[in-house]
Amino acid sequence: MWFLFALAWLGEGRALFERNKFTEARVVLERASRSEPGNHEARYWLGFTCLALADYEAAILQFERIERKYATDPEFLFAASEAYTRRARQLSDLLSSRGEGSARRHQHLAHRHLARGDTANALTEIGMALQSDPALKGANEERAEILWAQQRTEEAAAAARAELTLNPNAFLSNLRLGQYLLTRRQAREALGPLLVAVRYRRYPEAHQLLAYAYEQLGQTAESQGVVQAGLQVFAGHAGLLEMRKPEIRAVAFAAGPELKDRPPVLATLRAAAGTDDSLYWLNESYGERAADLMNRLEQVAPQSARLAQAKGLSAEYDEDYVKAEEFYREALRRSPETAGLHFCLGHVLRQQGKDEEAAAELERDVQNHLALFERALIRVKGGEFGAAIPLLEGAVRLSPQFSDAKTELAKCYLQTNQSAKAVPLLESVISGRRDHPTAHFLLSRAYRALNQPAPAQRELDIHRRLIQPK
Repeated sequence: MWFLFALAWLGEGRALFERNKFTEARVVLERASRSEPGNHEARYWLGFTCLALADYEAAILQFERIERKYATDPEFLFAASEAYTRRARQLSDLLSSRGEGSARRHQHLAHRHLARGDTANALTEIGMALQSDPALKGANEERAEILWAQQRTEEAAAAARAELTLNPNAFLSNLRLGQYLLTRRQAREALGPLLVAVRYRRYPEAHQLLAYAYEQLGQTAESQGVVQAGLQVFAGHAGLLEMRKPEIRAVAFAAGPELKDRPPVLATLRAAAGTDDSLYWLNESYGERAADLMNRLEQVAPQSARLAQAKGLSAEYDEDYVKAEEFYREALRRSPETAGLHFCLGHVLRQQGKDEEAAAELERDVQNHLALFERALIRVKGGEFGAAIPLLEGAVRLSPQFSDAKTELAKCYLQTNQSAKAVPLLESVISGRRDHPTAHFLLSRAYRALNQPAPAQRELDIHRRLIQPK
């Protein structure tokens, strides 16, 4: 009997989704999923609905449960990749807003600099991370990799050694230290770190370096044993094939149990979602998941508009809006009618200050809460607060939990002498996030405009406390 209810709710939810009534669709689709937990289609559309509502974490939780079912569905692969990418960006922004004393903040900012090829600022951020927490695992290794790429091998080796005092099994630190020692003709000392590195089975170079170390020590049979073991893991690798000496009788080599980097379990991270460590690892994990899904999309639909869109989204995450614009325009050339593409293009055009082009693109897409919000931001930038208000009111009406739209709408009310309307909006934002400094500041302004000095001062004090360095 329940499956009949689920079927009816699924149909109703999909109909609401098609009419852009995402909040109502979510309620109905959640009911369908609860009544029949194994209904993949209900979770599929619930995930898409949560994505449309910008509740990316909720979308991810749905998509994770049905990924095997839709492993070759281009629309699913794109939507899941988008959910992970946009949630990763939210986590990135949250982590980046932490205080100067946050080691994970500095480590994450180093990653963002590296993504843009800015190694100088990446090294600065890593230094600040280690200054905040000298026992932070991974930071010295990242520093060593940057220095090694710059051929600053002495400094790189020192950084690798520093990492190994914290994490003796760190893969890249063992690899680089072994490589460095070989360049210094210290083959015997190189054996230890290289014996650890080969256990990861990640890079064939680890086996090559270890074989070379044995060769330098005159242990040719052991060297050939390492070469043979490497070819069992990396079949056909050209570098290892060149090192073979068939005339030598090899000594069997066993590296030992495989080592793997194991990030914290997702459930544990989600349970502690407000900590710096959790924000950092969730961001890392979600970024990797997004890249994996995009690679699978490329295999399934290499010429699709969705693949170009996914690449644009990835560039957008890295704040390379010029490249993102190129990918989005390519997606539109491939599929001009695909919903959401004009919005994506309009968004990155707005980020580049091309407001007229952005407005035109945004108006051409489905007028959901996100499109209305983006159009409103262009109006606000031009000082057209009155024109922005109906757009923002529409965005809030379509997505009542859209706190950014509510905050922006409150600003416009304040700018147009409608302070009384701003108060309930801001109180709603604060009820969902009490540490929202901008909302408290705007609420202080609203109360002051309404001649209520006591609550105005209270909100201003909260605002000041929230923006104090921690």
